[in-house]
Amino acid sequence: MTSYKSNINEPHPVDIQVGQRIKAARKIQKLTQTDLADGVGVSYQQIQKYENGDNRVSVSMMYMIAKFLNISMAYFYENLDPGGNLAEFTFNDKEISLIRDIRNLDPEKQQTVRSMVRSIKSPDVL
Repeated sequence: MTSYKSNINEPHPVDIQVGQRIKAARKIQKLTQTDLADGVGVSYQQIQKYENGDNRVSVSMMYMIAKFLNISMAYFYENLDPGGNLAEFTFNDKEISLIRDIRNLDPEKQQTVRSMVRSIKSPDVL
């Protein structure tokens, strides 16, 4: 296991990923930082610090956020690669809109879209 020497000026890569995943889930549900903050009982500034990775999210707060956003706790750690490129965990506005559109489809149509995407993507992409 590789050790990580913390630098007081830089957040840990895992904290950055957890924050990015919180932000993505919040945006997909069209919630503001204030909406999420009110839902879990903290300030919007605190949510901003979590999303930026500036403050670590405690397990109990992560549980409250997951419950409020109706997502699993595992979502925060899916595909965790602290040494890798965390950009894959952020979504731009077009991607968020596409996710919303797909979520609004019935399950059969969602599967059709998934099959179509899998058939046209590059062979080296999972």
